[in-house]
Parts: sequence; structure tokens; C-alpha cells
Amino acid sequence: MVTRLFVRLPLALPGSTVLAMTAYQFPSFIIVGITGAGARFRPSAWAERLAGTLSNINIDRRTVYSPYAQPSLYEEALCVFVNARIR
Repeated sequence: MVTRLFVRLPLALPGSTVLAMTAYQFPSFIIVGITGAGARFRPSAWAERLAGTLSNINIDRRTVYSPYAQPSLYEEALCVFVNARIR
């Protein structure tokens, strides 16, 4: 099951409570590259760069992405599918 989750970084004010992502129990989620205003994330390779932090290069010099973070397309927008087991 994949639950659509738009990740927002809240502004923490003194005395406020900010819920951590660990408060949510999702088996997996999607980081979609669309801002709240509807613009696409920049740079255009952000999904590959983010997922690339967990990737490795095989003997054929090809990038092998981790099963925990996979770049892809979702509703024609770049995204990263994240498995919650990444913790």
C-alpha cells in the first residue's frame, strides 16, 4: 500500500510542538516534486540525487538504487518512493 504524503518542513516557533515523521505509521510514502504553489522542484534531477544517496554502482557502472528509496514518476511529476523500513 502506498500513501500519498506531501512532505512539508514546518517552521518551529518557540513553544510550539512539531510532529516528527515517526509519529505517522506508513508502510511507504511518496515525496512528490511539486511545491504548494504547483511549481516543480528544482533542479530537475532532485529525485535521482536524493535516491542516489542510498544507491551504489555495480560492476557494469550502472546505478543500482536501494529498495528503500526509488526515483520514479507519479502523476507525471518526479517523485521518490520511500519505504518506511528505511528507519
